[in-house]
Amino acid sequence: MDYNKRICTVEEELRVSTSTTRWFATEQADRLLGRLAFQIARTIKASGAAEVHDLRVAVRRLMRVLVVLKPCFPRNESKRVRRGLKRIMLQAGSVRDCDIALRLVAKLAPSASSPLLRQFRTEREEAAKTLAVSLKRWVRRDLSARWRNGLPSTDYSNSSKACRRYWARSTTARPFGGWSRVIKVVGRL
Repeated sequence: MDYNKRICTVEEELRVSTSTTRWFATEQADRLLGRLAFQIARTIKASGAAEVHDLRVAVRRLMRVLVVLKPCFPRNESKRVRRGLKRIMLQAGSVRDCDIALRLVAKLAPSASSPLLRQFRTEREEAAKTLAVSLKRWVRRDLSARWRNGLPSTDYSNSSKACRRYWARSTTARPFGGWSRVIKVVGRL
């Protein structure tokens, strides 16, 4: 196989790899946004310990996809989404901390009239109200749909250079002339 054919093959593989990666990233983010919207609606209806925990898990999973597949998402949109998710996570974290504290104190002091239990219940109620207000605002502003619109389109012919370079580094082997050669080739795609 001569050198030019080898470069063409690498370019074709990278195009396919980039479009597949972009598709995967978009699908994962879309699925996790749907799951987050479901958990938010569920938490608004009943802000029990299980619902708050599930909400935090949904937020954490979406944040991981946005971080791990960062080059495949528009920079400003991804940053804005992560900032909003951090706010939700912080407020849900306050509620979750109270839930855990209530469980631990209940094991140590089984009497329901314990002043410490009453204090944690009061703190939890306040934190749950703050979280509910924030989540209702999230629903009212329809952030799930707005964030979903900010995801990359399914037209993969215009894949970003950053996404192509990122996946070129992680999927291409050294025999093609080293990383500098691969990045130069990918830059011309």
